[in-house]
Amino acid sequence: MVVPVIVQGAALLRDHVYSQSQGRAGELALAVRREELAWRIEQLEYDAELARHQKEVMLSMISAGDAAHARKIDAVMEAFRGVLGVLTTHQRMLESEKDMLSRSFLSPDTTDALRVEIRRRQREIDVALEEIDESAVAVQAIATETVRRIDPQMPPLMLR
Repeated sequence: MVVPVIVQGAALLRDHVYSQSQGRAGELALAVRREELAWRIEQLEYDAELARHQKEVMLSMISAGDAAHARKIDAVMEAFRGVLGVLTTHQRMLESEKDMLSRSFLSPDTTDALRVEIRRRQREIDVALEEIDESAVAVQAIATETVRRIDPQMPPLMLR
C-alpha cells in the first residue's frame, strides 16, 4: 500500500509539532520548577531570618533576666552588708566606750563608787558586744540562706 505524499508530509509535520510541543512543555515544566525552587529559597531565607531574630530576642531576654537576677542578688547582699555595717559601727562605739571606761578606771581621781559603776558598765558592754557577734553570725547565715534560695548554684558568701 502506497501512502500519499501529503499524508506522509502531514504525519511528519504532526511528529515535528509534537516533538516541539514536548520540548516546549519540558521548558515550561523546567521554568515552573525553577519558580518553585526560587520561592522555596525565599521562604527558607525568610524562615532563617525569622529564626535569627527570635534567637536575638531570646538572647536579649536571657541577658536581661541574668542582669535582673544579678541585681536582685546584689540588692540582697547590699542590704545584709548594711545590717553588718550598722552592727560593726555599734561594736566600734561600744569598744571605744569600753576603752574610755578602762582609762577612767585606772585614773587616780576615780572614786571607789565610780569604779563599781565603771565595772558594771563594762560588763554591760561585754554582753552587748557578745550579742553583736552573735547577731553578725546570724546575719551571715540568713544572708547565705537567702542567696541560696535565690541562686542554689552560688557558693557560700562572706559579707564582710
